[in-house]
Amino acid sequence: MKDALTIYQYHLDSVSQLIWDRDFEGVTALMTYPHELATARGVTVVDRPETMVDWAREFRAHLDQLGATSYHRVAVAAAISGEDESEISGFHRVYVLSGATHLIDPYISEATLKLCDGVWLGSGVRAVLRSTRYPVDDEA
Repeated sequence: MKDALTIYQYHLDSVSQLIWDRDFEGVTALMTYPHELATARGVTVVDRPETMVDWAREFRAHLDQLGATSYHRVAVAAAISGEDESEISGFHRVYVLSGATHLIDPYISEATLKLCDGVWLGSGVRAVLRSTRYPVDDEA
């Protein structure tokens, strides 16, 4: 079995690329429902794939409005958890760029994956954390 950090990064890369490519249906296939999204605007519980499509479409439009030319999430730490080792909890740094310029300050988020029928699926993300609260990685 691959280590938690490798699995976590693979999931981040897969979802980020699908969002960037505007494959919003593809995003839904990599998530569990209900799915919790916590952002600066509050917590949204996504109860079905159609709602996830709407959220992903809105998020991608936001990246366009910022003028982003790339969107990356880089795993910082991840660990397998749960009594039956069917969850991965991790932290990652988010980068929204135009060329080599940060459009927003990079920040730390956390996500949880769940193992469902042999596939690791996203079950929630908290995009409101800052490294001052969780000093996982203070290097920019």
